[in-house]
Amino acid sequence: MEPQKLIQVLDRISDRTKTEALEDALKALESLSSESPSPEKVALMPGLGILTDWISFDEENATDLNKERSQRLLAYLHELGSTLSDTAWLTTNAFDTSPQAAKAVIDELVSLGLGKKKTKILFPACGTGIFSLVLQAYHPSVYANLDITAIDLDPIRCDVFTILNPKAEVICKPFEVATKTYPPEVFDVTIDNVPFGSTRIDDRPLHCFFLKEMTRLTAPGGAIGYLTSTGFLNSAGNAPYRQEQKNLCELVKFWDFPQGAHRRQGTETEIHGLLWVKKAYTMS
Repeated sequence: MEPQKLIQVLDRISDRTKTEALEDALKALESLSSESPSPEKVALMPGLGILTDWISFDEENATDLNKERSQRLLAYLHELGSTLSDTAWLTTNAFDTSPQAAKAVIDELVSLGLGKKKTKILFPACGTGIFSLVLQAYHPSVYANLDITAIDLDPIRCDVFTILNPKAEVICKPFEVATKTYPPEVFDVTIDNVPFGSTRIDDRPLHCFFLKEMTRLTAPGGAIGYLTSTGFLNSAGNAPYRQEQKNLCELVKFWDFPQGAHRRQGTETEIHGLLWVKKAYTMS
């Protein structure tokens, strides 16, 4: 898609209501089910977290319109191989990244030299690819100089990312599985909207495991950008993991996004952005 069309897509994602997100999901899933998916339609596929009302709807009290919408949504998910247990987990944990928050992180990386030379970049929980859409829309020449690897556990989101980023290597596995295939310090940049959940990996909370592995996989002088929650930044239980990050990296930028910055994406979680460099920054 042309940058102007991508900007329109990002504006739609930023401002849509829950009902509009459902309409976009139905169009995206229908397109994914076709022989020739439309990038313009699939780019609007939301994270399933915003679709909870239509996946776990109250059939007895639902209106006929909402019944029809819910049944269509579940039918498309089933056709694409997504089970109800998959969608139950993803509706709890999978929310879109705010395009404005993603753009703030991307713009800062570009100002520091992202894409001035061939750059290996990792999206460890890529979702449908808001960060990559921001790059294509606002920094197409930078995007053209990126060697992209993306990981996600949801086949539907992996399909969407692949359609929108045809030259990327897309790995459809849980991050803790996919990460085992990579030696340390192989990427110049890692970016993520850090996943949260009750899962613990290697005796760490899920988001702390992601941060550890993102740091491990980033080369010295490389950048680590992520969105996280107030809970992570303030929790006493996460203090050892925050200190671990400080010992390995230098914090070069912090964003305190307005409260409700993710509300349109279906979650009230208060978010912040952090950009670190591992030892010395050498991207430029």
